[in-house]
This record gives sequence, structure tokens and C-alpha cells, in this order.
Amino acid sequence: MIRGFYFSLIGILIGLTFIFVWQNFSEGNFISIEGLSLVKESGSFINRPITILILGKPGWGYIGGENTDTIILAHFNPQKKKIYLISIPRDLLVLDEDGYLVKINSLYGDKKMDLLLERITEISGLRINDYIVIDLHLVKKIVDFVGGVDLKVVDPIIDAVTLFTLKPGYYHLNSDWAEFILRSRYAPEGDFARIKHQQEFILALWQKIKSLPKKDLINLAHLIFKNKNHWETNLDILQIYRLWSQIKDYSTENIDGAVLNFKTGLLRGGTFRTKRGLEYGILPNDDMLKYDQIREWIKLKIES
Repeated sequence: MIRGFYFSLIGILIGLTFIFVWQNFSEGNFISIEGLSLVKESGSFINRPITILILGKPGWGYIGGENTDTIILAHFNPQKKKIYLISIPRDLLVLDEDGYLVKINSLYGDKKMDLLLERITEISGLRINDYIVIDLHLVKKIVDFVGGVDLKVVDPIIDAVTLFTLKPGYYHLNSDWAEFILRSRYAPEGDFARIKHQQEFILALWQKIKSLPKKDLINLAHLIFKNKNHWETNLDILQIYRLWSQIKDYSTENIDGAVLNFKTGLLRGGTFRTKRGLEYGILPNDDMLKYDQIREWIKLKIES
């Protein structure tokens, strides 16, 4: 079985899709859908730069189903009209509340969301209070609903068990093939190869959803509401509405992706003593739990 996980900005896409529906079917200052209603207020949720934590987990039925193997900082800059996606490796080691080293992808599953937000803030130097979590089950439902996603595969993608290889080329992916691409990490770069595939897939899905006719967007919104047990967020409806109103016209050129990986020279991998015993993990290259260089790298990315 292919190990690992799948995706990244899709959590935001979910919010943006049903907010797009509300925007197009609102009258005056009132919005209503599926029995939910609210009054639109003046002002903007992101009239200043803001960062939202995007978490992807496999979900029920998968090994490690609650581990957030996809961790992405989505930084929105309305002045520049840019979205910056910074992928954080799931094997990065951080301290838990008792002072033990643990993998950062385990904190959400251990019901430690506040600690996860605190550690991500320490690592990035960005204040992060808001998050979106989505599981693989809903991702697959969305892919099938939109009729599949067209993607150019640049590097061979190999199944770790059967060694089946998806060769470079153009593909139209249904949900099963999307899962294959989004979860596969059998490559020299390991998990970092999967992260690269995830970001490529995000842009393709973004384009597909933006091209849907209004009727299909309504039906997609209904699909999302019917699957509330497969996603969660601490953003309220009005916040998501305002977010969508600012970025609904963005194209892929407005989205920049970056991966915190070994090529940056900021990380080192190895076997370390953690709360679970000796296991593989990743630490900052300059000092065990100091993030000055990582913060500077992120700052340069979002200010470029």
C-alpha cells in the first residue's frame, strides 16, 4: 500500500467554492443557503496580510488517519494580490508540552491544535491563529464531482509495493489516480517529491473549479455541506466570504509555492531520540530547535 498522504490548498478551495455560490446568489446585504444565513458587513477579512494553516490528513480507514502529513502555510497578501504556499515537512521534530521531541504531524491527531499553531508560529515567525483541515475522502469526492483533473506529470511516479510507474506525460485523473499521485513518495527525494506533486495538483484543481458553471458550483457546495465530518475550520462563514471576495479572480500566476526541504540547506535528517524512542526525523540545520534561518527564508519568500 502506498504510504504517506496527498494534498494542500484544497481546504481553501472548499471554502472558496461555497462562498462563491453565496456571493452569486445573495441579494442586497443578506446571504442565505442551506438554512444558513448571515448579514454581510463592510470591511475586509484580509485587508492586511494573513496566514492560514492548511492541514491534510488521510482520514478514517487509513493507517495514521489523523496524522496531518500535509502541512502548508497559505499566506495571503492583498496588496500584492499574491498567495504564497509554504510546505512544511511532516517529519519535522518539535517539542511537545512536556519537553519531548515529537513529529509535528502527530500534534493534531493527539488533540493538540493549540500547540501545533504555537509551534508553527515559532517556526515561521508568522502569527497563525486560523486553520483548515480536510481529509482524503472529501478530496476524492471533489475530484470525481468535477469530472477529474488534467495534470502534466513531470517526473516518474512509482508505487512502493508493486513498482508500477506512471511515466511523465499528460493525464486526466479520476479520484483513484489522483490519490496515487498525491500519496506516492517512493522517490529519491522521498516525502519532498510528494509535496512537489501536491502543489502541482493544487494548481490544476484550482483551474478546474474556477471553470465550473454556476449550477455545478451550487451542487459542489451541497456536496461539501453533506460531508461536514470530512473537514473542519475555525474560520467563520463571514471570514471565508471576505477571503473569497478578495481572491476569487486570482489565476495560477497569483500563486507561488515553496517547499522547506533539504535543498534549502536549512534542514538535516537523521535518527533522533523522540518521545516514541529512536526514529527518523528532521531538525533545523543550524541548531536543534532554533528557527532564525528558517524564518528569514520564509520572510524572503513572501516578500519577494
